[in-house]
Amino acid sequence: MSEVLSQSEIDDLLKALSTGELDVEEIKENTEVQVKNYDFARPAKFSKEHLRTLEIIFEHYGRLLYTNLPAYLRKNVQVDVRNSEAVVYSEFANALSNPVLLGIVDFAPLQGNMILELAPSLGYAIIDRLLGGTGETLEKKREFSEIEITIIERIITICIDLLIEPWKNVIQLEPRLERIETNSQFAQIIAPSVPRNLKKVRTIGSSGRTQAASSSSASVAGVQAGQMIEHERFGLGEVIKVEGTGDNAKATIHFKNAGDKQLLLRFARFKVVE
Repeated sequence: MSEVLSQSEIDDLLKALSTGELDVEEIKENTEVQVKNYDFARPAKFSKEHLRTLEIIFEHYGRLLYTNLPAYLRKNVQVDVRNSEAVVYSEFANALSNPVLLGIVDFAPLQGNMILELAPSLGYAIIDRLLGGTGETLEKKREFSEIEITIIERIITICIDLLIEPWKNVIQLEPRLERIETNSQFAQIIAPSVPRNLKKVRTIGSSGRTQAASSSSASVAGVQAGQMIEHERFGLGEVIKVEGTGDNAKATIHFKNAGDKQLLLRFARFKVVE
């Protein structure tokens, strides 16, 4: 219920208005409702509390990977959560390299699927380690063979099984690896404009070399319109325009073989060639 003014308080207000001590326009400005722009193309489906809960779950998951992976790789590893954010699926898909390792996971009893992305450089290192090597990656990327996919499938299945324990306080999961895709075009599990939660996990081998699960092939800072770039997936292209700042900076690029694409620079995997 609003406060009821006494007669003396009303008289004081009228006196202040007549003497100029109280400015009516200033009162109107202070009572104006603050309007915040809402981007319907990028709806915020995850609150800060949701993101924080997911961070806690995946921090627990990282500790499980830290203790379990060395038994299979015969090498000490360190796993930590880099960050948590919500992006639309098209931005995530456009940032993927080619080839890529995508595990499509049935997240039963929850509806829909989860995508587990493994950086190709990390995939090559795991394969080399499991076949008796030192865990070296390949400088020049190539397609994965069927034998290599089978080896990676074993490790991804182990990683998926470890998801059960961190989620048990929220829901009892029964995750199952449906398939592994090396081409992101065949991993379209939701509409391109639908927001998804993105978790970046970093693994560090015993030698101290870092493998990022969503790393960029080169720094894209200072990209300007008119520059020619080479993207891991789309090939050669020309930067048409750059807009936005910080994490929201994005570039519109015309690729010779793929047409116009809009890429978030913080996810972009290309290098400036001229």
